[in-house]
Amino acid sequence: MNHYMNAMRRYVDFSGRSSRSEFWFFILFYIIIVILATVIDATILGSQMGQGIGILSGIVMLVHIIPGLAVSVRRLHDIDRTGFWVLLFVLAPALIWIVGLLIMGGSILMMMGGTDASAAAGFATMGMGFLVIGLIILAIVILAIVFYVTPGTLGPNTYGPPPA
Repeated sequence: MNHYMNAMRRYVDFSGRSSRSEFWFFILFYIIIVILATVIDATILGSQMGQGIGILSGIVMLVHIIPGLAVSVRRLHDIDRTGFWVLLFVLAPALIWIVGLLIMGGSILMMMGGTDASAAAGFATMGMGFLVIGLIILAIVILAIVFYVTPGTLGPNTYGPPPA
């Protein structure tokens, strides 16, 4: 719990370093809190499962956005990487899904071409597009996990002394 509280206290501190344990305990407690908030949303506040994010869950997620980004950047600093990698981990999947929607739109137009060949081409394009998009996102997720489980550099690095 101390690691989670330390990450929350340093919620706008994007400098320095955070240990693996601080990062992963922050993630663990965040997940536990979101699950509890979701249960409270469903049981007490009457939110329907599958009907979007409940009010309490939304507040919990909103409160943790900046501390989550900060602890992620500090964790990358601990392995002597720039915090800009977080942009790849967060923004790239979103941009890739936008490209996916464009592919899907083009594929639907191909399918509406009226011939069996255009319909088949549309399905093939959509399938291949989503396969490639899925593989790219999987590669980004694997890279992020590798970075976040990598031990920190021993001693001081470009971003300061090792975390306490």
